[in-house]
Parts: sequence; structure tokens; C-alpha cells
Amino acid sequence: MDRRLKRAMIGGSTCAVAVLVTTLLVSQPDEPLSAKITVPQAQDADIDPGIRNPPPTSVSVILPAPPVGTTSDAPPPPPPRTPPTTSAPREPLAPPARPAPAQPVPVDFQAEQARIHKGSVQSNHSGFTGSGFVDYVNERGGSVEWIVTATATGRTDAVFRFANGSNAPRPTAITVNGILVASVAFPVTNGWSDWRTLTVHISLLTGSNNSIKVIATSDNGGPNLDKVTVVLPPS
Repeated sequence: MDRRLKRAMIGGSTCAVAVLVTTLLVSQPDEPLSAKITVPQAQDADIDPGIRNPPPTSVSVILPAPPVGTTSDAPPPPPPRTPPTTSAPREPLAPPARPAPAQPVPVDFQAEQARIHKGSVQSNHSGFTGSGFVDYVNERGGSVEWIVTATATGRTDAVFRFANGSNAPRPTAITVNGILVASVAFPVTNGWSDWRTLTVHISLLTGSNNSIKVIATSDNGGPNLDKVTVVLPPS
């Protein structure tokens, strides 16, 4: 065969191979990233043996893959906010309680348990307290004396419970520790069972020898006495 004609045929085969490669590259289905794509090459029989270093039978093309370990350009989400903890306001400490001041204590002293002079213990009239009351004899100088213990020195009250069913007041002298503190006439009551009270202000000394005495100062004697209540000063 003529050399020119042979070269023309080889050139035409080469062009056909190029068209086939282009068609395969265009029509090749999508491959995953980083996959190898194999492009078929022309056979040795189609290549002019006079051409040195024929191309390899296949060419490997590596598609680029996204870099590993890359992070998104979007900033990371902020950490969840924890609401600040607020402690409840502390209540102010209450001041220590002060002890209540001591109060005077009323104490009853029965007349039937007192020292009696010119009188006797009776119970023939109702309404008395204790086991009876003291009935003076009808003469001057009769007395009823109580011995009182005081835990502190100070002024206080002596409250006498009495009855006077006669038709006239009964005058008396009241002494504390031998000292006259009052001259008192016990008024008439509605009978000998009608008990009333009469209050006298006195002063006591600390100790157990305070004497409170009611002395009759008329010939009719004193009233019937049930008891005396002493409001003792606090210690």
C-alpha cells in the first residue's frame, strides 16, 4: 500500500479514537467523589508501529474530594445560658427575748391561822374562805396578827376580807412591824355573811418577820375577819 495512503488511514483512526474518548468522558455516569474513572485507549493494532512510546492502555483521573476535618464557616451555637441563682433575702435575726419583768404575787393569809388576841375562830356565817373566820370579842384591844415573809423590800397592798353585820362601823388601828400605818373603820355590810374587802397601803421589809396586825380600838371590838391578801413585791 502506498505510504501516504497508510498514513491517512492511521490519522483517520486516531481522530476516531479521540472522538470516542470525548464521547465516553461526556457520557460517563456520575461517580462518587474521589472515585477513579477509567478511560479506554486505542489498541496497539490501531497505532502506527513507527510511533515511539505509545500511550498506556488506560488513564486514571482522581476527582478532588473535600478536605477531611474541615468545619463549617458558621459559628458554633452559644452554650445554654444558666439563669443566675439568687438567694432569698435573709431575714434579720430577732433580738434575744428579754425575760418578762417579775410581777407582784398576791398571797392569801387566813385569819384562823393568825395570832389571835381577844377573839375566836368561828364558822357560823357562810361565805368565808379557808376553814373559818375570826370573831372579835366586844372589847377594846382585841387583835389579829399575821406574820408575812417578803422576798424584797418595798411598798405593797394589804387587802382585808371582812364582814360587819352590826349597826355601826368598827374602828381599828393597823400596824406593820409595830408601826401604825393606818386607822381604819370597817364599814357596815349587809349582814355577817356579806363579805367585802378593804385595802391598805403598807411597806414590807425583806425577810420572814413582817408583822401585820389589826387592833380593835372601840368597846365593840373589830369586824369578823376572813383573811388578808398581801401583794408581795417581786424579788
